Amino acid sequence: MNTRWNNLPRIVTILLLFAMAVPATAAEDAGRSELLPRAKPRFKQPPEWFPRVARNVHIDFHTPKWAKVGEKFDAKQFADTIAAANCSSAVVFAKCHHGFAYYPTKAGVRHPQLNFDLLGAQAKALHERGIFCFAYFSANVDAYQNEHHADWRQVHEGGRQNEGNFSAVCFNSPYREQVFIPQLEEVVRNYPVDGLWIDMMGYYQDRCFCQHCQAKATEQKVDLNNKEQRYHFTEELVREVVREVHGRLKKIRPSIVLHFNHLTKLGMREALAYEDLSNVESPIPLLNYTYFPTYARYVRTLGQPFGGVTNRFDVGYGRFGTLKSEQMLEYELASMLASGGIGTVVDQVPHHVQLEGPAYERLGEAFAFAREREPWCLGSVSVPEIAVLAPNQLGYFGWAEPDNALYGAVTCLTELHQHFDVIDQDEDFDRYRLIVLPGANPPPPPAVVQRLADYVAKGGRLLAVDLDLSGEAGALKTALGVERAEPSAKFKSGYLRPSNVAMQRGLPKMDMLVGATFRDVVATSGTETLFSAVMPIGVDFYGHAGPPASDKPSGPAITSHRHGKGQAAYVGLPLLSVFYGTPTLAPRNVMANVLEQLLPSDDRLLDVRAPLSVEVNLMAQPGRRVLHLLNFHAERQRGDKRYTLENVSPVRDIRCQVSLPSKPTKVYLAPSKVELAWRPVGGRVEVTVPEVLIHQMVVFEGIED
Repeated sequence: MNTRWNNLPRIVTILLLFAMAVPATAAEDAGRSELLPRAKPRFKQPPEWFPRVARNVHIDFHTPKWAKVGEKFDAKQFADTIAAANCSSAVVFAKCHHGFAYYPTKAGVRHPQLNFDLLGAQAKALHERGIFCFAYFSANVDAYQNEHHADWRQVHEGGRQNEGNFSAVCFNSPYREQVFIPQLEEVVRNYPVDGLWIDMMGYYQDRCFCQHCQAKATEQKVDLNNKEQRYHFTEELVREVVREVHGRLKKIRPSIVLHFNHLTKLGMREALAYEDLSNVESPIPLLNYTYFPTYARYVRTLGQPFGGVTNRFDVGYGRFGTLKSEQMLEYELASMLASGGIGTVVDQVPHHVQLEGPAYERLGEAFAFAREREPWCLGSVSVPEIAVLAPNQLGYFGWAEPDNALYGAVTCLTELHQHFDVIDQDEDFDRYRLIVLPGANPPPPPAVVQRLADYVAKGGRLLAVDLDLSGEAGALKTALGVERAEPSAKFKSGYLRPSNVAMQRGLPKMDMLVGATFRDVVATSGTETLFSAVMPIGVDFYGHAGPPASDKPSGPAITSHRHGKGQAAYVGLPLLSVFYGTPTLAPRNVMANVLEQLLPSDDRLLDVRAPLSVEVNLMAQPGRRVLHLLNFHAERQRGDKRYTLENVSPVRDIRCQVSLPSKPTKVYLAPSKVELAWRPVGGRVEVTVPEVLIHQMVVFEGIED
């Protein structure tokens, strides 16, 4: 026999081994689904002053001209009360919404009923007790200048002038150079304040048609009647003022800490270079309990010192004779700390400037709760895993509140006990293994759409909800495996039907109504249908809501498609908006099953088994991980957004599994420092937390990053 044939088995073996060693071709690679590796936390040393402002009381002092100011003011008693309340910093007033200064001013107008230097006395007394002192300035809300300079007023459509208690003047008017910035400069030059809290940096509904704005708009060829152009015009005006204030004040005193209230919004990166401290103003229950977590999960991704702002009152600001419960304050402060932020609580002092003792007793209890948690919170950063991609916002605080789609995504992921961030369009997508497009408007611009397509091809997971693919977002069709997704022209609601056993988990065995317009989805070959769309049998009045479901599906409603090394799912209906805006429960479990398809629970950062009331955050400090468990335990809702937290029931025996980059040297509860038993389970560390009342931390020490 020919010896060449005798060597054939050996040759085949060598060729097979060689083939295994050769990298896969692009075609082979395209059929493989791989998760992106976990990114490391972005540690950044916080500035020296940051821990000093961790427990901040903001003492509002908007005082009308008839009130006799400071009749009961005692500097020692004032500062002693604040120090006894465990406050590390305080905001005292240099100038209020009425336009009155509380110090001898040459640039502005001193309060007519004030006969001494209140700002100076307060700053001196606070410093004697080692308390950080912010001076408050009302920026463009100035009732005095509004009344005395009609040509400085903000003007709305139709020539309506802005007047009244919250009357605003325009930064394009002489007010900016004659009053506003000179007052800031004289305080920084003449007073030993540590920081400035500059409030009301914006425009009501982002509109001003005053003569100064019209002249500037004409010069810049801006049409103020065009809403989008007007928004960009006022956004740039505010940024222009912020840059000028920052440059002029830092030149006088580089160490001054600057906070411009109301700059915090989605896509705020341009402001970061000019603001030392960002804050999420979220007074509860004036706003809802989703507002702060949404913005905190965003701001913490920016590497910016930040915090939250709530109130000590029952509703809003300045309601004398009311107190929020201790449990509400503790929960809100814990929420701020669990995201790596500091806590500010707003008070309002009466005109006589004697602080209300019971309010500061309540504040002292809450700040004591926060103080013992700070070592495991301050300077912490989020561990990246899942991200909700939000559209960049234009608009002023109160008018730029997120829509139901974004709120729905935050609420849904929170109730599913997922650790996640909210990111803007400039974030590095590769830091996250799963990105959720919640259906918030407007859709991403073309450059962002292309980056998302590239992200999926590299191994990312994308969940796109109710995305309009007919326009610029159509570049995602290939990644999503969808040819067309137009809103149904006939039906205003539809039913979801699971397409397999995995999608049926946690759902009733029935077609599930979703009261929103479905898209008629046409999928490409190879795209898997996770849920089918089942349309009603008609559109006529039927019962009290609508007709029941047809027997046969009309097509796919939720799909999954592999693209390159990654995977993308498309949800052809506004599922997250419906979840947030109605009591419908099915969307949460639908989302849970779709998430399992994209990012299996065995591969996730966390697996926490807890009641719906528990919120999780996994934060990192150098050498440790800290798992935060927050128990939101509200009473019955009273009217719109009127939640109270008072009788909090503990949750017990919460099983938690956490993926860590290395084995911990010790695991314990904080702040009690009680050690916890732990065991390795499938590449994770598992612990059981015996009890969570309001806030519990699980600390994993000795982590190697």
